[in-house]
Amino acid sequence: MTAPAHAPAHAHPAADAVRGGSVRDTARRGLALSELAVHDGAGRVLVDDVALALHPGRVHALVGASGSGKSLCCAAIMDLMPPGARRVGGTARLDGADVALAGLRGRHVAVVLQNPRSAFNPLLTMRSHVRETWRAWHGGAEAALASACARALADVELDASVLDLRAHQMSGGMLQRMMIGLALLCDAPYVLADEPTTDLDALTQARVLDVLERAVRERGLGLLLVTHDLSVVARLADEVAVMAQGRIVERAGVASFFSAPRHAVSRGLVQGHLSLYAPDRPPTQAPFAAAQDGQGGAFPGSVVLREPSARLAGTGLSQRYGGAGWRRSGARAVLHEVSLAVADGESVALVGRSGCGKSTLARLLLGLETPARGAIRYDGQAVTSLRGPARLAWRAAVQGVFQDPGSAVDPRLCVGDIVAQPLRHLCGLSGSALRERVAALLTMVRLLPEDAARPALHLSGGQLQRVCIARALASRPRVLVLDEAVSSLDLALQLDLLDLLHALARAHAMARLLITHDLRLARRYATRIVAMHDGRIVDESRRTGRADEPAWTPFAHPAALALQAAMLPAGPSARGARDQAA
Repeated sequence: MTAPAHAPAHAHPAADAVRGGSVRDTARRGLALSELAVHDGAGRVLVDDVALALHPGRVHALVGASGSGKSLCCAAIMDLMPPGARRVGGTARLDGADVALAGLRGRHVAVVLQNPRSAFNPLLTMRSHVRETWRAWHGGAEAALASACARALADVELDASVLDLRAHQMSGGMLQRMMIGLALLCDAPYVLADEPTTDLDALTQARVLDVLERAVRERGLGLLLVTHDLSVVARLADEVAVMAQGRIVERAGVASFFSAPRHAVSRGLVQGHLSLYAPDRPPTQAPFAAAQDGQGGAFPGSVVLREPSARLAGTGLSQRYGGAGWRRSGARAVLHEVSLAVADGESVALVGRSGCGKSTLARLLLGLETPARGAIRYDGQAVTSLRGPARLAWRAAVQGVFQDPGSAVDPRLCVGDIVAQPLRHLCGLSGSALRERVAALLTMVRLLPEDAARPALHLSGGQLQRVCIARALASRPRVLVLDEAVSSLDLALQLDLLDLLHALARAHAMARLLITHDLRLARRYATRIVAMHDGRIVDESRRTGRADEPAWTPFAHPAALALQAAMLPAGPSARGARDQAA
C-alpha cells in the first residue's frame, strides 16, 4: 500500500500524536544543519559547506564513495571529531530556533556509530552499557528500565542473555544490533545512523530496517541514514543526498535518484548497484590490478612461498565462550563439530545469520583461538605441531582481514607502518625495498603511496579497511580469510577489490574463504556457498553450468532459504513513489 501523492511518505497518525501538530507541519519543524565544514590538522578541507535537514517521520539518506566525508559529517554534527580533524563551521536550528551543535548529542540526537566493536567499553557488560545509556537520557527513572530494555532487545532480535556479555564475546552483527537497540532506548527525536546495517545478515537487516521504519512512522523519528548500500536506501529513505570529495553534489527524492540520477557520481553508484541484480557473471580483472611488474593480477615484489599446494582445513571444530573455572561451567557453545576445507584456487563463501559462528570459525582457522575440540591442518600438517621456520611459513601463508578495521590495527601507527609489519617480520624486508613494496601494495588497494605517512586515526572506515587488505596481501598468502572484509566499502570498491583478489587467486592458486552476509557477492565470486546456522554447517550450494552462464544448486535448509528470501530488492518501486512530497 503506497502513500498518496500529496502526503509525506511516512504520514501516520501516531507520528502526529508523538510529535504534535499535523503531518504538513513537519516541513516547518525539524533539525536543519548548515555550513558544516571540517579541516584536518594541516588545514586541508575534508567537508565543505554541507547542509542537511531532518524532519519528524522522514528518512534522509546520505550516500557516497568511501572517504567522501559521510562519517565526518556525522562526527561534526555529534561533536565527536576524530583526532586530527576539527570542525571549522556549522550551525543548527531545531524547530526554527538556533541551537549549539555541541548541545545536540545527549538531548536531541542519538547516534549509531560505524565500527561497533570500538564503540563499546571492553571492560563493561552490555547490562552496564544499557544502565549508563538509560541514566544519561532518562535520569534516575529506573522503574521503567527493565521493560524498555526488554522492548529494545526484542526490536533488534537479541536475547536477554547478551546483557551479561562483553564486546569481545559478541559478533560484529550482534554488537551492531546492540548499538541500534541502545539508540532506540534513548527515545531521541532524531537518530544519526552511520552504516547501521553493514554487519548484519540479510534476514536481520530486513527486520532491523522494519524496526527503524516503525520508529519513523509510529514515533515520528527523524533519521539520517548514512550508508553505501543502495538497497537499504531503496528500502527506507525518502530523500537522498550524494557526497563526493566532501561536498553534496546531488539531492533528490528516492524514486528520482534511482530512475534518473543527474550527477556522474550518482549515476555510477546506481549503475554499480543495479549490476549486482543482473544475472551472475564471472568477475573481470580489476582495472588497477593489471600491471604490477607488467603482469595482470601480480603481487608486488618477489616473495615466493615454497609450498607447492596449500590447503587449509578444520575438522570437528567446536568452541565455547564464557563460563567459570577450569571446567568452564556455564560456558556458551558457539560451534558444534564444524568441518570445512578450502583448496588451492578455490573460493568458498560462508553465509549465515549474525551470531551463528562464522567469525569464530574464521578465528580458529587463522590460529587466533584454540578450539575446544577438533583440529586445524595446513597443507596436511596440524598447525599445533608446526615449529620454527615451518610455523613462520604458515603464518605468512594464511592471512585474514576482519570486519572491524578500527580494532584490527594499532591506532598509534601510520599507514605505512601497518602495511610494513608482515613485510618486516615474515618476509625480512627493510630499507628502500620495504618502502617500495608498501607503496605498491597501497596502490593495489586504491590508496595513494603518500598515504603511507597518514596516521591510522585520520582514515575513514573504508580507507582503513583497504589498509588491512594491503597488509594481508603483503606476505603473498596462499590462503586468504575475508571476514566481512569489504562490507564497510562502497560498492565500486567492493567489486574492484574482489575482482583484484579473484585475479590474484587465478594467477597464484590462492584459496579464499569469503565470509559475507551478501548472497549477491557470494554468487558473484564463490565456487561454492556454505551456509551456517546456530554453530553448525547446514547446507551447501555449488556453482554449475558454463563459466559465462553460471547456475547454482538450490539450498534446501530452512535457514539458508530464509536468508535467500530476505534479500532486498534493487529499487524502491515496490514501495511506490515515496518522493512525491520531497
